[in-house]
Amino acid sequence: MEPDVSLLMLTFMRSIMVLYYITVLAASILLIVGISKRDHTKMILFMILMAVGVIIEFLQITLGNWLTILLIVLLALIRLYFVICIYSLYDKIKKEKQGQVKV
Repeated sequence: MEPDVSLLMLTFMRSIMVLYYITVLAASILLIVGISKRDHTKMILFMILMAVGVIIEFLQITLGNWLTILLIVLLALIRLYFVICIYSLYDKIKKEKQGQVKV
């Protein structure tokens, strides 16, 4: 019996997404540690993963109906807002480390 290609592809994509979300969890922990210790280098992985998430969500727009598209766009905008906020904090902490800004 030949395996169903679409089922294999779906399983592969789910495995990739599980791996992505485990990495996001680790990056979130690093983000919390980086913010609490004022270490901007620990924040970079989270920003990169959020940007990748925005790109993935925009690629998923082709997969659904109008309600799914609306939800995907909303989630992508929320992620984009997170990236902007975290980058702002990253920049502030980086400038603090360089002695340009005092808290």
